[in-house]
Amino acid sequence: MDSERGDLGRVSILNVGTKILLKDVMDQYLRTLGDFKTYYAPNMSSALRVFQENTIQVILTEVDLGDGSAYRLIKELGGDNGLNDLYVILALEDRSDALIALATEIEAHAIIVKPFSAQDLKAQIDRFTAWRVMPKEPWLTLIEEARLAARDRRYRDAEVNFVEAMKLAPTNPVPFYKAGMYYIEKGDASMAETFLKKSVELKANYVPAVAALGRVYLAKHDLVKAEEFLRKAHEISPLNPDRLVEMVRMYIERSVEACKNSLRVDPSATAPHLLLGKLRALLKDYTGSVQELEKALPTLRDSARLEAQTYIALSRKLGGIAKS
Repeated sequence: MDSERGDLGRVSILNVGTKILLKDVMDQYLRTLGDFKTYYAPNMSSALRVFQENTIQVILTEVDLGDGSAYRLIKELGGDNGLNDLYVILALEDRSDALIALATEIEAHAIIVKPFSAQDLKAQIDRFTAWRVMPKEPWLTLIEEARLAARDRRYRDAEVNFVEAMKLAPTNPVPFYKAGMYYIEKGDASMAETFLKKSVELKANYVPAVAALGRVYLAKHDLVKAEEFLRKAHEISPLNPDRLVEMVRMYIERSVEACKNSLRVDPSATAPHLLLGKLRALLKDYTGSVQELEKALPTLRDSARLEAQTYIALSRKLGGIAKS
């Protein structure tokens, strides 16, 4: 496997954003650095079109892209599954712990903070040039081979490569995190938990592993631990929009548990059946939604009854449930 990153021909750079990466200024700066092919995209959708039509080696992107964000752009491009030859520079209006954490989450190679000069930009391009020709660390090559093996469903090969990568970098949290993510995708929550816990042991504030542990505990329905780790990840890196959605899911699950506890105390209570039915609809448990709402229906009147009937009809339609 070739350990160098991409073709060593002319470098293509994409600037995404209009607040920090002003086209006229960036064009002037980049012209002083050498023979680069430069593209400009004002927002996320146009940046994705540039990637569809061109091979890009360096992306300079602002955080807020109007119709999206740097986080979402990198995710749309493949996240940590296929961006091994793309050098990501995050352009910031100011430096803060939250923004640095976001850079970690999108696996940015570098950051550049306003105001910056042509010389500052040259330093970043020099770093890219060195990174481009530098052989990859052996553990990183093994991670890439594991990812390719998993894609081809050669799971045994993937797992052997993950183990070897962890042996080569026993104090680095990243290979343990990557192994954990592999097992999440494979549906093995116990193995995922083992490797993610090791990643967090190696680096307590390594937010990708902290957040992934929260998702694992949510999948295992350990809601106390899920909340602990998702909250911790959010405190470290509050600019990740997906985590807020994960936390909403976690709180819905906790609300379901609260309704169940209420019904254990008073099985005939109408309000928890009604609320539980609506919550189950949100969780796409349409059969459970209909069952709970039908238990509440006989004692409901007026607008409450109409609301329950509407939820029942919607759950039946979305779940393909025939009337009994």
